[in-house]
Amino acid sequence: DVYKRQSEDFAPMQFHIPEANISDLIILLQLVVLLPYLGLEDLLELALLLLPKHHERFTSCVLVHGMGGTGKTVTAVAAVQQRTVRAHFAAGGIYWLTVGADAVGDKISQLQAVLFKQLAGTAMKGEGKDDHERQAMLVAAMGGKRGRALVVLDDPWMPEQVRYLNPIDASQSAEHRLLITTRIRDLVPKATRVELPLMGKD
Repeated sequence: DVYKRQSEDFAPMQFHIPEANISDLIILLQLVVLLPYLGLEDLLELALLLLPKHHERFTSCVLVHGMGGTGKTVTAVAAVQQRTVRAHFAAGGIYWLTVGADAVGDKISQLQAVLFKQLAGTAMKGEGKDDHERQAMLVAAMGGKRGRALVVLDDPWMPEQVRYLNPIDASQSAEHRLLITTRIRDLVPKATRVELPLMGKD
């Protein structure tokens, strides 16, 4: 069945979540509960889109969009847990950042610091710097990766959030990948989109 076929390809949860909190635990619980109902075609398409050599629709940014309740975050977690995806990004790592609609002002600075620590392994020394300068520090940290890396931005709502939290520049796009889950279809105009329909009861 679908659950068996999917679960055979999963590796243990290893991607970088800075600190376990209630929202992370809810996501993991949703994954366990909803995995049997995820569309296998959507899941496999998303996993393949993260592996450019396997898919002609490659872009450096893959955007999973849909209405609330469509399972965007759960599908992203499931795709990231695919063994082929994990192996592809084993050298550089997989990094997860939950954004949210309220991430503006100081919250953006806090998220930049969280992501920087994940990427660089040290605290961001961003005192006195603006969002553009801190984003440049994220790019520099990503540039220090010796292998391919995947960054997941979960639930951004505004282009500015993606702009300031994206650690990948054009020169790095051939190696690294950005995966975004959002309700906003055109949040990143040049991204490759995967639309999730509402989950059915069957």
